[in-house]
This record gives sequence, structure tokens and C-alpha cells, in this order.
Amino acid sequence: SSCEETSDREDLDSIKKNPDLHKLNQLRELLKYYKISSDEIATLKKIDKPSDTLHLLYQALGVIQDQPATGYEYSVAIANLDHTKEFIETFGPRPIAESTLNLLKPYMENIILHPDHVTQLASPATHGLCTWLHTAYTYQTLCKRS
Repeated sequence: SSCEETSDREDLDSIKKNPDLHKLNQLRELLKYYKISSDEIATLKKIDKPSDTLHLLYQALGVIQDQPATGYEYSVAIANLDHTKEFIETFGPRPIAESTLNLLKPYMENIILHPDHVTQLASPATHGLCTWLHTAYTYQTLCKRS
């Protein structure tokens, strides 16, 4: 499977023959080394009045961690930020169930959760979490296609 890690460096010919495989390799590397600073977590915990973007982001992060969106509460999401940080930093990438991908899809298609949109409206920490979420989702959907 193309989602399995390969140690061989890609050459230009292989990239041209299979651009999805090249993209998968890039995304895999991003997911393996993504880190969130303690300062970013502290900044997020200090937000008293979250925007709609932040609410949606925390709901989506809950979904990818197998927490039902229907049980979402902002206070719980904030209390779980340290766990979310650990989840992201040890993600790997690991497989995401098809049912979870289906639940994530509406969040990923929502423009207010697109990293470019978040850059304009929110903190760097929020942008980083959105970027990670989109990277994990894109990686898994590419894996399912290849």
C-alpha cells in the first residue's frame, strides 16, 4: 500500500508518475513531526469568548479523537487541550476509520475551518491546529484513494 512508510527517497520520475504518492509522503512527514508549543496551549486556554471557528475546530478535533460532536462542550474541549496536544504529537500518522472520515468531512468542507481563513481571524495556535487537522484528513483520504 502507498500509505506504508518507505525509506527510499523519491526521484523526479517517480513523482511525475505518481503525484498522489509524493503528496502522501509529504503529508506523512508533516504528521510525524508536528508539535504544538506549551505557549500555544496556554494561549488557547485563555480564550474566554471563543469564535464560531474555534467551536468548530474543537468539535472536529473531538471527532478525530472519537469523541461525539453531539457531546461537545467548550469547557470540556479546553480541559482536554493537553490530551489533544499529546494525541496530535503522537498521531504518527495512524489510520482513521472511514466512519470518522465521514463525520469529519463537513468540517473539512466548511470554509471557516480552512487554514487560509483561520490565518486571518485567529491566533497562530488555532491556525496550526486547523492545518494539522486538514493534513491528517487529506492524508487519510489520499490513502483511501491509492
